[in-house]
Amino acid sequence: MTYDELIYQVDLLAGQSVDSDGLLISSSNRALRELYNRVKITKTARLAARGLRPVTYFREVNCFNGEQITLPAKGVAYSMRVHGSGRILVTDGESNEVTPVDSLYGTTVIKGFLSYGGSITFWGSFSFSVYDYAIYDQLFSERKEDIPEAGPTLTLDLRQLLGDFMSFISPAVDRDGIPLENCRMQDGKLEIDSEFKGEIILTYRRLPRVIGGEDGEIVDVPEEYTHLLPLLVAHHALLQSNESRARYYKSLFEEGMELIARESYGGIDCKYPLTNSWA
Repeated sequence: MTYDELIYQVDLLAGQSVDSDGLLISSSNRALRELYNRVKITKTARLAARGLRPVTYFREVNCFNGEQITLPAKGVAYSMRVHGSGRILVTDGESNEVTPVDSLYGTTVIKGFLSYGGSITFWGSFSFSVYDYAIYDQLFSERKEDIPEAGPTLTLDLRQLLGDFMSFISPAVDRDGIPLENCRMQDGKLEIDSEFKGEIILTYRRLPRVIGGEDGEIVDVPEEYTHLLPLLVAHHALLQSNESRARYYKSLFEEGMELIARESYGGIDCKYPLTNSWA
């Protein structure tokens, strides 16, 4: 279904054009979100964990009042978390860069690239701590946020990585379909063992693509719901101007949803694990 087809059907239901001041676009997006909240629409993504280990690593470094500590930084990137108030001097070849840190009630993540390598120095008038100081000798991206944070676990922010992530529906598995060990999934984040290396396959509930209203735009709705979406859009578009008609279209939408629910069935997983090489 294209957006043009959608607004044509909504106008027929309304008996007039209702596309004023972006009303139809906002009503369409609201209807799509409502539909996706009602129906489990999924997507499968293949992620990759590289199991990158730092060449230099310090779990915790504490700097006391007025103390200065210098750590080696021979590599191409660095990452750390800092708690407290102080200064960080990154010496990279002939260049020097000072970064002030003031993080009294939490930790601040500090990341950056190195061209020649050198050292990183910490000091301040007050005590502060550095956690998971890591230097890496490999890069997989030019983006600073892709530099991994060292530690026992790796956290993947799925809302940032996938964009259309709504919620988890099943465990994350490796390329052989085996659930990942020591894996935590919550609040849109996937936390795995930092030493895990390989593909991660994740099936999740997804969000719809936002409608922008361009000519010929494809509306992100499953085929079996294309006849119901105009009813729901008309409901939202007419709520202020014709409440009785809006509620009537909502009742038709609910009847259609109940009919689909009665005639459909959930997914069936026919796989079984081979534990002794015999089928």
